[in-house]
Amino acid sequence: MTRRPAALLAPRVARLAAFALLALAGALQWVRYVEGADAGRAALWVAAGTVTGALVLLAGSRRWALAAAALVGAGLAVAASGLDLTYLEPNHVDELASGVSRGANALTAVRLPYLGREPWVLTTVQLSGAALCWAAALLACWPGGRGRISALTLLLVLAAAPIVSIGADSPALLGFALALLVAAFLWLERLARHPGLSLAGLLAGLALVAVPAGLAADREEPWFDYRAFSERLAGGTPVSFDWDHQYGPIDWGREGVELFRVEGSPRYWRVQGLNTFDGRLWTSEVRSDDPANDLPTGPLREEWTTKFSVAINLLETEQVVSSGTTLAIDDATQEIEENDDAPGQFVATDGESLSKGDSYTATAYVPSPGPAELAEATVGGDPRRADALVLDVELPEAMKIDVPGEPLPLEADEAVVSFPPFESGNPPLAEYERLGFQGGGDDALRASLYDRTWELAQRLKRRADSPYDYVLAVNRYLAGPGFGYTETPPRTPAGEAPLEDFIVDSQRGYCQQFSGAMALLLRMGGVPARVATGFTPGGQPPSGEWVVRDTDAHSWVEVWFDDIGWVTFDPTPAATPARSQTAAIDQPTEEGVSGSDAAQTGPAATNLEPKNPRDVSGADTGAGPGAATSDDGGSSWPWVGLALAVALVAGAVWAARRAGARAATAHGALAELERALRRSGRAASPSTTLAALEQRLDTPGDGYLRALRAARYGPGAQPPSPQQRAAFRRRLAADLGWGGRLRALYALPPTLPRRPR
Repeated sequence: MTRRPAALLAPRVARLAAFALLALAGALQWVRYVEGADAGRAALWVAAGTVTGALVLLAGSRRWALAAAALVGAGLAVAASGLDLTYLEPNHVDELASGVSRGANALTAVRLPYLGREPWVLTTVQLSGAALCWAAALLACWPGGRGRISALTLLLVLAAAPIVSIGADSPALLGFALALLVAAFLWLERLARHPGLSLAGLLAGLALVAVPAGLAADREEPWFDYRAFSERLAGGTPVSFDWDHQYGPIDWGREGVELFRVEGSPRYWRVQGLNTFDGRLWTSEVRSDDPANDLPTGPLREEWTTKFSVAINLLETEQVVSSGTTLAIDDATQEIEENDDAPGQFVATDGESLSKGDSYTATAYVPSPGPAELAEATVGGDPRRADALVLDVELPEAMKIDVPGEPLPLEADEAVVSFPPFESGNPPLAEYERLGFQGGGDDALRASLYDRTWELAQRLKRRADSPYDYVLAVNRYLAGPGFGYTETPPRTPAGEAPLEDFIVDSQRGYCQQFSGAMALLLRMGGVPARVATGFTPGGQPPSGEWVVRDTDAHSWVEVWFDDIGWVTFDPTPAATPARSQTAAIDQPTEEGVSGSDAAQTGPAATNLEPKNPRDVSGADTGAGPGAATSDDGGSSWPWVGLALAVALVAGAVWAARRAGARAATAHGALAELERALRRSGRAASPSTTLAALEQRLDTPGDGYLRALRAARYGPGAQPPSPQQRAAFRRRLAADLGWGGRLRALYALPPTLPRRPR
């Protein structure tokens, strides 16, 4: 009979080592899906998976132990993913599922690696990476080896999927390394202590396969542009939007459908302006019969004039998608004309709609001033902007007004309030159109549904030295503590106005609430403002065009500055779905202007450099579950918990192995038996033999002491089995009262089964 050569490593150690190495290689690839993601997080996924595998190996074939190992491993994987564990609470599970779904959809809709600010994308990548490591470890170490091929498949997905969709640096080297790790995963357990030529031959074979495959993958673009393929197959029903604000829960479809593509620099793609506040909502209603030109009176700056081409897919719109103030539309597939009611905007002629297959080239004026220029700008020098300083307000209790020539006070239930420019210092004026009378605007505002918002606007204005200062003060307020993003805002209480409730009470909403509130406060402070609606820049696939989807529908604010024009500001928290694919749109910060203030200005800024998607300026939005750190005021307890869990598992494994090693020797087994008898109150005299103890304590079918005696005096005999040990423990617990089982467990704890090598 030929003796089998000694293995290089113990089978369990070899299996775990091979898993950990291949999983680490895969996790380091998987984490590349998000630009700037922490590679150390990938190591935590692998650590959690390795602990899971160790627990499964130690559990043996006992079902309850395997279930416990899988459950503990799942908990470690979730902790390693960095998920805020409050999302596992029953009342947050739906939010978790919705967020992960949103993150997964974003990954299929944007250019990879992901550069945006949607925190659910990072969370989805981390959760899926940790889950793949956990599942692969579970299958790799499952008793009988039946899951090893499935485990290898999961690990190859972990490593290869990012390479296929993103590409890789040094692909030949990476291909060889992965091939070597796959070979180790399959054969390391069987590798002899002195492998000799067999190992050299294996490495040579791997080189012959891996190097050509890696060289074939050495290209700038991914192997398979899955996104372009899916776009070519895309179909569906055209999508149209009602851009007027509603302030209820979001109820329009967001399926990730491509609406249009833009060739040019990324901008906020403007569709319609909401110029009128009707007392409750911002609407597209036109107040003036002769709308003023949208451009500043001076010469236009060449550097702020931009041109881009738009190709419509599934969007159906009468209004032309453009940016800033549109100057001209050329090369259109159908007739387009300037909107008489809104200069600077264009529409399809004769009420037609632009739809799939239409295209055009737009020339637009998009001011992109820096903070220093904005700080010097005025807002009251252009009388054409008077309409951008008007608000309708409702008077919930009929207001009694003394009108000259009337014997009794008249009642009014609404007023149109005109605010003076920021620099003037004059009070607002209220016009009661039904009565044909004008009065003090302060009295009307204090009697209106917006009395508290008016107080806030005055308070913020007193602290501002310039219109731009006031804009920043409003932005800071809306980014402050208490404000957060939600797509299901609380219902407005009866008798309250939606924006007043948002600004002062609920402080929870989405882009409509944030933009509507900012425009409202700016007009009250004498800064001409309006709401703009349309889309954020979208995502950029390898084709280089900007792909805009229904998930990019958005609402923001435009603020007028004399000699500059309308400037884009976006008060909505950056970590929101519509802004998830937008590069960082920070204005260049200068002395005296904080980064968080500047970061809220829109994509009129020219420096669209990507930032870490977790580096979100402003207050905590509550929109995403990114792992908190001590720097952002969050808790680091998941990391501490993971470290403690790993330490406890390692300690338990070490203690159990040590107990098993002691029990495996005859001397250790006898010493353990002596301690067990003493701890259970059944101590025997030093002269008592094993045979005597066997007659006294062994029960029929038990045989623990008989097996112990055979192992002590019969070389080659098997030690007691775990089942025999458990039966003897029950015998020790007999007649010991309610605490007998605990006492017996302390006297004779379970040991882990030791498999013969």
